[in-house]
Amino acid sequence: MVSAWTHRARDQADGLRYGGGGHQWSMAIRRPLSAPGSLSDDPVLDYALRELEWFEVTRRRSRLGHYGIEFLALTTSSVTVVAAGLQAPAGVTATIAGLAVFFAGLRQLLDHRARYVLAAEAWTRLHTTIERYRLLPPGERSPAVRNQLLERVEAVVDSDLTSWGVSLRQGRSGESPGEPPRPGH
Repeated sequence: MVSAWTHRARDQADGLRYGGGGHQWSMAIRRPLSAPGSLSDDPVLDYALRELEWFEVTRRRSRLGHYGIEFLALTTSSVTVVAAGLQAPAGVTATIAGLAVFFAGLRQLLDHRARYVLAAEAWTRLHTTIERYRLLPPGERSPAVRNQLLERVEAVVDSDLTSWGVSLRQGRSGESPGEPPRPGH
């Protein structure tokens, strides 16, 4: 299902760095992880819930990044006009205008909006799939049904990864620069 390389790539994407010899140390920002032990006797459902959690965290982080940068770009652009209207010193006005240009560039570079949309779409598809599976009585969750859930989860993850790659090839970033794609399995 999920290889050690996948966990390492996902952890690195989420703020963990690895030292020599397989030792790891963490940075200040870490993605929330589910408890290492399974809380249920259904490992496929646990896997699906971990993936759902990852998309939820990514969606939330991207939404906050998008609105934060938009707010800063709007604020600095507005303050530039006000500073010029109040005949503020040229250095002050130029500095504020420079910040406005910086935030506009940062918006294009990071493109949190695209990542937010991709994560929200994936989260919605995955959430619906998980809820349908949970509605089945435990006795009807046969190995074939579990395999269908696993295939659907992997399809959603693969679709997200493909969309991320397409957005990069088109010159738009679906994730932060330097953040590797999230392998699905």
